[in-house]
Parts: sequence; C-alpha cells; structure tokens
Amino acid sequence: MGNTFSEEKKRLLDLLRNIKERIEKMEEKLEVNLNEIEEKINTGIANLEREKFSIAFFGAFSDGKSTILAALTRRLDIKISPEPTTDKITEYPYGDYLIIDTPGLFSEYLMHEEKTRKYISEANVIIYTVSPTNPLKESHHSTVRWLLKDLGKTEATIFVVNKMDEVADITDEEDFKRNSQIKREVVKDTLKEIMGIDVNPQIICIAADPAGLGLEYWFAPENFDNYQKLSRINTLKEILESFIKASKDSLIIKAGISVIRDSIGRLQSQIQTELLEGLKKAEKITSNQIDDLERRLISLEKDILQQYINIKEEMLRYRDSLLIQIDSCVNLDDLRRFYIKEIGEEAHIVEEKINLIIKRYLCNIDESITAMEKQIEQSVEFHKEMNTELINSLFQVGAKFGQKIVSMSNKEIMSKLFEIRRSNDLLRKLIKFQSGGEAAKWASKWAGAIKNLGKILASLSIVADIISGVSAYLNEKKFESEKEKLANEISKLFKDLLEDFTEESFKNDYFPLLKDMEDMIQHLKNDKEEKQKLISITESYLRELNMIQRDISL
Repeated sequence: MGNTFSEEKKRLLDLLRNIKERIEKMEEKLEVNLNEIEEKINTGIANLEREKFSIAFFGAFSDGKSTILAALTRRLDIKISPEPTTDKITEYPYGDYLIIDTPGLFSEYLMHEEKTRKYISEANVIIYTVSPTNPLKESHHSTVRWLLKDLGKTEATIFVVNKMDEVADITDEEDFKRNSQIKREVVKDTLKEIMGIDVNPQIICIAADPAGLGLEYWFAPENFDNYQKLSRINTLKEILESFIKASKDSLIIKAGISVIRDSIGRLQSQIQTELLEGLKKAEKITSNQIDDLERRLISLEKDILQQYINIKEEMLRYRDSLLIQIDSCVNLDDLRRFYIKEIGEEAHIVEEKINLIIKRYLCNIDESITAMEKQIEQSVEFHKEMNTELINSLFQVGAKFGQKIVSMSNKEIMSKLFEIRRSNDLLRKLIKFQSGGEAAKWASKWAGAIKNLGKILASLSIVADIISGVSAYLNEKKFESEKEKLANEISKLFKDLLEDFTEESFKNDYFPLLKDMEDMIQHLKNDKEEKQKLISITESYLRELNMIQRDISL
C-alpha cells in the first residue's frame, strides 16, 4: 500500500464525507429517503475516526459460534443454544478490539438474517463457523458468494471448522492433523465451486467444547490446560492475532468501502428492477390505453355521426310523407281521417313517431357504448392497480417524488369513470324517455315544439272543424287554402326541428360521454407525461448512485 494508514484513513474519510454530502443533496433534490445509506456512511466515518476494529462471528446456530466466542473471551455468560435464541447484536471486548456476536445466519427467522447481514458488512474480520460433517452446505452457497464476492470479504474471512471431536480423535495429534487437512480441502474445494475461482482464505480446525462437557467444566483450573491442548483454541487465537496485525490497516479501509457498496448496490438493484422498469412498463401501458381509447372514440364518433344522418334522413322522409298525405286529401272527410291517424290531439302522434325514430337509432349506439363502458372499466381498474404498485415501489426505495402524483392520478381517473357511467345512464334514460331530471329535459326538448304545433293547428278553422266533427261547407278554393295552411305549419315544425337538430347539439344532448372520454384521454396523457418525468428523475437518481458507486470503488 503506497499510503500510510493515516493517509489512507484521511483519504477515505474525505471520500465518505463527500459522498454523504452528495447523498444529502439527492435527498433534498429528488425527495428520496436515504437514511439507511446515511447511517452506514456515518457508521463508517465513526469507525475510522475512532479506529474501531470489529470481529464478527456468524454461521448456523448449530455450528457452535457462540461456544467459540465464549472460549476466546473466557466469558461464561454468553448464551449457548442450538436454537436461534440470539435476537440482538452483542459486543464483547477482546484485547484492543471488539468481538461482535450476531444473530445466526441461515435461520428461518428473517429478522435475524437481515440484522446479521447489516453487521457483517460493517465488520473488519469475519469468523465464519462451519460444521465438520457438512461444511458449507448447498443452502449456504448464496450467502458465501454474497460475503466473499459482493462484499469483497475474502481476505477478511477466517473459516473455522468447529466440533472436530465429532470426526477425529482429538487426543491423537496425527489423526487430528489428517482429518483437519481433509476438512480444509473440502472447504477450499467448495469455495472454488461457489466462486468459480481458487480462493485461499484462512481455514482453522478446532473443537471449542471437546466431548460436549461444557465450557464451565473446561474453564475449571484443573481442566484448563488440557482444554487448550484438546480444543486447539490457541491456534485460532494466534492466527487471529497475526491476521489482525498484518491486515488491520487495509481491513479498516475495506470495511468502510464495503458498507456503502453493499447498501448502494442493493438500492441500485431495487431502483432498477422494482421502480424504473415498473415506471417504463406503466408508461408504455398508459400509452397503449390512450391509443385504444382514441381509436374507440373515433369509432364511436363515426357511429354517432351515422346515426345522426339516419335520424335526419328519416325525419325528412316522415315530413315528406305527412305533406304528401295532406296534399292527397280531396275533401274534409279525407283530411279528418288523416288528422286522426297521423297528427292526433295536440299532435301527440307526431311526437310519438319522432320519439320512436330517435329511440330506434339511439338503441343501435347503446349496445356498442355498453360494451365499450365495460372495456373502459377494465382498463381503468388495471390502471389503478398498476399505479398502486408504483406507489408501493416508490415507498420501498424511499422515494417520495411521484407518490402524490400517482395517488392523485388514481383519484382523477376513478372520477372520470364515474362521469362516463353517469353519461351512459343518462343516455339509457333518454332512450326510454323516462321523466325527471336531465333525461326529461333532453327527451322533451322537441316535445315542447310539437305540442306548440298542436295549439297552432287547433287555431286553424279547418282543424277546428275536424276536431269538432262538424262538416262545414267549404268551396274548393277555401279548402285548398286551409290545406296549405296545415301543410305550412307541418313544414315549419320540421324546419325548426331540423335546424335545431345539428350534429353538435345531437352529441351534446345525447352523448356527454364523448366529452367525458376526451377528458379521460387527456388525463391519461397528463398521467403519461408525469410518468415520463418520473422516469427521467429516476434515471438521474440512478446515474448519481452509479457515480457514487464508481467513486467508492476507486
């Protein structure tokens, strides 16, 4: 190492403080919660400032790590149990250093494992205890890979094969050496299989509690010398001391680096897989939803236009039919029959036929609108679930940015769906010509004009004669004149109705759904833009973390 320990310590402290400052700026600018990484950095800084050096024990509960810890420290108050009872980190002094007893790894208790992972990445030396009968079983391989490769702890790890009294005669030095060499080869070969390369960590074989008599027995003055000989615990002490002396400077440096690399690496992976990919997928899905709704809207508008044309053409045919029938009447009796059959009192027959024309063509549209409403409901529900997943992803990575936007998007889109349902309900009421509310207002829009026609017709003398049933004598000229007045009023009615019956009024009166769909499409476009902004923010967030990871790896 080119620098002295003091120079390396200062360099790393400067780097950690610089990264901490950048992390704080990220928190402020991007509204993210990086407390865990800050805590790791603060811990690394504190460790370096105090030159704190820690040795962490971990392994499966049944491999005797707590027994070894008690043997090294001569502490009989350390809990020794084959069950995962250790649920907290405990520190024990060992010379100038601290030995850390961690909750057991590989336990079924996730709380224990997560806590162990946190402290193991901060430790300077790792004492990894394994069983002599099945060292480094397959279920442990991913953890070994994480420890040696991801955290770069190969040089900092001492593998301790405990309970050698189960596989060797510890009273026979030759037998012990032979079996110890076998176990070292097994561990070394297994590590090569796990890592894919040759690794040469320290591997030590001991029997921390020979014959399982308990440390209280072995620590008794009359048994202690024999214990040291049989357990080979002094071999571990000597190697541990020489290991620490030779590696102290670089281990402290590496501990500070691995702490942050571990946290940032996990955060990078989480942001990439859970957030960024989720945002990009959501943006694409929203884009597809917009395209689908726009296609449906265009199709619906074409359908509405066609039904509008159909209604108008049939209204014109109906008008022409009435005028032809009036023209064909040659006397008052003919006109009376026409009036009773085609007009009715207060023109109620005309009103009914016009309503039927409108109803017939609106029914054609209603079926397609009902199908479309179901499609929109499914799309909206999917959109809501997708946004809820995004909120959870944002929360998981500590990102406040976008949570409010995505949550608001859900509320707004559900509001738009309510408006679409309301518009469709109104259309169905109009088709049925139900009374009350807006349906009555729009369904009776023409009814008022038609009833007014009935009053005007009633004022005509010829109509009065028809209604009264009194056959007044009319000369041909007078009869034709009265017929013409009747035809003119009918023509005027249809002229007024058709002038008012524009494509725009038809859409507005019967299909407020169109405006609601346009609003929903616009909302989805806004939502898409917000997701694109979130993607941009997330990518900048990830780039900054990548730069920090690069700098911390130099």
